[in-house]
Amino acid sequence: MKTPIKQLLVRLNQVVRPNMGNALFALFLALICETVLGMIFAAPAMMMLTRNPSLNQTIFAAMLVFCSLIIWLLFQYGFHVLILRMVRHEYVTLGYVFFGFKEIKRVLPLLLTIGLIVSLLTIALVAGGRIVTAQTGLADAVAKQIESVQAQVESTQAKALQAPAESIKEAESGQSLPQASDQSDDTPLSDNQDAVLNQAVKQLGILLAIYALLIVLVFIRFVFVFYLHFDSPDDGVLTLFKKSARLMKNNCFRLIRLMLGAGGKNLVTAIFIFTVTYVISSGSKGGQKGGFSILMMLLNFMYFINIYTALLKMYFALPVLYTDALLPQVEVTITDDENSQVLADTAALLTEDAEDSNNHDSLKDAPQGNDAPVDGE
Repeated sequence: MKTPIKQLLVRLNQVVRPNMGNALFALFLALICETVLGMIFAAPAMMMLTRNPSLNQTIFAAMLVFCSLIIWLLFQYGFHVLILRMVRHEYVTLGYVFFGFKEIKRVLPLLLTIGLIVSLLTIALVAGGRIVTAQTGLADAVAKQIESVQAQVESTQAKALQAPAESIKEAESGQSLPQASDQSDDTPLSDNQDAVLNQAVKQLGILLAIYALLIVLVFIRFVFVFYLHFDSPDDGVLTLFKKSARLMKNNCFRLIRLMLGAGGKNLVTAIFIFTVTYVISSGSKGGQKGGFSILMMLLNFMYFINIYTALLKMYFALPVLYTDALLPQVEVTITDDENSQVLADTAALLTEDAEDSNNHDSLKDAPQGNDAPVDGE
């Protein structure tokens, strides 16, 4: 019988309370390190891809992005090991954040496989997005919009350079300076151009949502591979994926329920604050001044605290379910011979307890002290 979700949440909270501070600091450390080291590879790649690169440059940029992904996975492996040891009440230090680098020779094949799957999904999504935009004509519209904006920027810069010279000549000739409305011929973006940009943003959001859904559908059955690799480092990649899929059988929805329950009030509060700040920011016109700016700072701070607390609790949900999923596997591995031996040992212990109880009763019934018979009486 599977453990109820409520009982797993109780177990999770019992683990989170004493470890919240250390786990939160470890999460910040992992995020900072993976961001800094990842940007060393990702930033040059992004610069190459935004400058009409050649085929060789595109391949090199893709390799840099792949290296950035592997670095991120190394830190994620170390952080998952740290959380697993906390759930098992084992000794942990912040050094476990870098455990993936320490065991890089053993863990690298697993990370390369995960990185390859993510890369293939990304390529498929990008190719699909290009096909859709080409068929709808959205790509050409966005390209024309970008060219129009660039032309407006260049025109504004040219007029800005000519304005000082014209002002000097007009001042020398005694003519009045033209009004600001006469100097600027730039017109705001048309409604059609705004519609094109809004459509592009919506389509990008849809593609990102599809990408996130694909990642979840592909990897939800393999979320235990890091823990399984830590427990069995000599197992092959295919074996780890098979074990994880076996453990996650009939547990996918339990994992989603457990993670949502772990996020709980913190997750709901973070979503609510994000919605409020988004509505306020989009509805406000002009600069933010005075108390309004302070209010936004407080809301952002509250959002930051709640979202990271929810994220950390959702991290703990994975090893809690993993340790619970392992329990039936231990019972299944007991053979019939071993079960018979266990029953025989239990019967022997019960027999010994019964004999000890009888001996104790006989001693209790025997006369003691002054009640004992004396010779000659």
